[in-house]
Amino acid sequence: MNNKHYFKKSFVLLMEAGVLTFGLGSCANMSDTTKTYAQATGIGAAGGAGVGALAGQAIGGDTKSTVIGAAIGGSIGAIAGWFWGDYVVQQKKEYASVEEQIRHSNQVMDKLIAQTKSRNAELAQSIANLKKEKRNLASSDVKTKSQKMTREVDKRISILNEEVTLARKAADNASGNQKIALRGKISTLSHEINSLAKHKKALSTLSA
Repeated sequence: MNNKHYFKKSFVLLMEAGVLTFGLGSCANMSDTTKTYAQATGIGAAGGAGVGALAGQAIGGDTKSTVIGAAIGGSIGAIAGWFWGDYVVQQKKEYASVEEQIRHSNQVMDKLIAQTKSRNAELAQSIANLKKEKRNLASSDVKTKSQKMTREVDKRISILNEEVTLARKAADNASGNQKIALRGKISTLSHEINSLAKHKKALSTLSA
């Protein structure tokens, strides 16, 4: 009778510990990471205790074996649950990192597209003005201005190509509409970079 009572009490307490841990994982004042670890550990302990109890009963065939099996199973289950919780936490962090990367790339693309379109319009006007000035100014003056602008455009193209590479990596991690939208922006910026390259060629001709 005492053995049965001991078994019942021990097993119930172990199961309650798992349920309590799971319940604590739902507390509002816990961080999401803490909740994940607590819930995974609690579920693992409760599940391990149940499996351990059945295994102990099957092997030993008595109450003591069942209680020992439940205790060992609960401990192993708690450890396994913690590792699973750690895996989930890392997955959440990775997902959050990818989402941040995609959001940042979208913002950068929007900014660079607007800036590059504006710069291309300025360059087109500047090149047209230089062609007019070439007839009135000494060729050395036009050459100096053209060389200076060529270096600026070349540096800008290099920076923009680096940003496009980063954005493509972010797009590879995106999916669905996010991937489509980001790739569209990359395509638009790439078109503007090609326009910069054409302006660079025109400036090189003027500086020759």
